[in-house]
Amino acid sequence: ITVKNSGKGNAQNVQVSDQLASILEFVSAVPSGVYNLSTGIWNAGTINAHDSASLEIKVKVNFGNASAPTYDFGAASEFNLFVLDTLVQPSSDTEGKVAVGGYADLRNYSVGDKLPVNSGNVLVVGNHLTFISGRVYNGKAIYGNFITSTTGFSADDGIEKDSVIDFGAAKIHLINLSNQLSALTPTDTVKFEYGHVELVGHNNVENVFYVDGAMLSTANNFTVDVPNNSTAIVNVSGNFVEWMGGCNVIGTTKEKVLINFFEADTLKLHGINVTASILAPKSVLDFSAGLVTGQVMVRCMFGAGQYNNSMFDGTITGGSSIANFATIVSATQSSMPSLIDVPASMARVTNKPDGATGVENDNVIPNEFNLLQNYPNPFNPTTTISFSLANDGFVNLTVFNITGEKVASLVNREYQTGNYTVEFNANDLPSGIYLYRLSAGNFVSTKKMILMK
Repeated sequence: ITVKNSGKGNAQNVQVSDQLASILEFVSAVPSGVYNLSTGIWNAGTINAHDSASLEIKVKVNFGNASAPTYDFGAASEFNLFVLDTLVQPSSDTEGKVAVGGYADLRNYSVGDKLPVNSGNVLVVGNHLTFISGRVYNGKAIYGNFITSTTGFSADDGIEKDSVIDFGAAKIHLINLSNQLSALTPTDTVKFEYGHVELVGHNNVENVFYVDGAMLSTANNFTVDVPNNSTAIVNVSGNFVEWMGGCNVIGTTKEKVLINFFEADTLKLHGINVTASILAPKSVLDFSAGLVTGQVMVRCMFGAGQYNNSMFDGTITGGSSIANFATIVSATQSSMPSLIDVPASMARVTNKPDGATGVENDNVIPNEFNLLQNYPNPFNPTTTISFSLANDGFVNLTVFNITGEKVASLVNREYQTGNYTVEFNANDLPSGIYLYRLSAGNFVSTKKMILMK
């Protein structure tokens, strides 16, 4: 495994995660720095600008129990909805357990009403919980640091301040899992006709499909048809995927279907009842209305979509091909310019974990304009805003407070086609909700972010 610093400044405290599949037995490691087998974290130390560091791991493959699941959801396994960063949901409900790593804003909301009594920690929020009018059924509500605006909010077994989930480790686990599943060899073909995506599999144990996200975004119906009691893994490509219309599972049960959006940073669901589980750990889920009957694992989620408690119980063995992916999880980089053009052919070492699985990929020129959700969110006092430009032109990126007053101008000049990242420092601004707007030609997009000091 090689990690390269392609930035202009030296990087300190570089950490890379490489969690081995359970079927691999560790033998030895030769790192530049220190590799911790128990955590899977490689501390690469300092990497100077344009320099690199390497880690060699030797393993032995053990097929002694080849029928056992090779992959699992880790800390997310028992949760109906698992959000790594921010959850904002007005007037909705989740039948099972909910976990949120950062900030949760829930209003007129219920959690856990289909769970048995004494179900333990039903709502877990790693940092800040805002809950107005609602109830946590059959268990406790847990928050990590702050709780505000609890008017009309109750939890059957109490509300407690505690830390029960390592969301940082969960994030690494889910991103690595998503990357590993994306490398599984497709076992069956995909049909697309008259707006209908049809996946037909014949394996009695595990069926793997690859679906182009652009194709799914234009579909009005989606069907998975595999043998009874078999597992279906559907890997969907694309940075932006929109999914609407019908969703049907034939042959097997919905509990054995997993949709893996392994590249998505934005996933939009509306007007749909998804009868499958969703894995999209790098993605912001825009779910204005609809229903998911299955587990959902995402980075952020906004909207009034509902979640029915149907837990994934498929068996994912991975066959005889074992994928290994490394992910940059942290770094401190000095002398960074305020605006950075990030070529898609390189994985840049930053202090924003981006799920990079290697240091080189094919060059990708954006074919559409896109403004991504800032990260982290909530933030204090800095956050990163990324956007894509499909054409050359004049670009304006401006930040407003909730009353519409302009508080910062981040970008205001000509740019070429490409992917860009801007760091916004709100050190001089008070805590609150802010809006950032990107204007590029006829494209205008606005998103919300939360400054929490």
